[in-house]
Amino acid sequence: MQYQYCKNLERCYMGKAPTLRELEREYGETLPETWLEIQVQNLSEFAGVKEKLGVERIAETARQIMFTFPFLKVTELMHFMVLFKGGKYGIFYGAVDPMTIMDALRRYVATTRREQIDACEAERKRREADEARKNAISWEQWQKIKEEGKDVGKI
Repeated sequence: MQYQYCKNLERCYMGKAPTLRELEREYGETLPETWLEIQVQNLSEFAGVKEKLGVERIAETARQIMFTFPFLKVTELMHFMVLFKGGKYGIFYGAVDPMTIMDALRRYVATTRREQIDACEAERKRREADEARKNAISWEQWQKIKEEGKDVGKI
């Protein structure tokens, strides 16, 4: 589902997808950790290196992600995984390394995530400004309404 949910980045970053913390509050700590384990295992398998992460290291990596980044939405984490697989945050050499994953997540939060949220906010403001311009009246129109004695404060 990573690729499907990441096609629309505005929805990915600004949509209503739950954060890890929200999942934990709603369903308990097992659900978000299990979901994270699936994501980490998928990344480990994708890496194609000789030494994959074992079950215990996958579980520990998931717990560490949950502990360090509970504010991330599941869709943001999916986008991170897609970007990591695409080589944006480095590669594994011989073995999948949880420290590399955690370092990459820190860089993602500090750069890509911030840039995406800022871009989505700028686009939202642009759309709002465009909509406001559609409903705006000119100074001349305002003056005419005022001269006709209408309450210009309600316009």
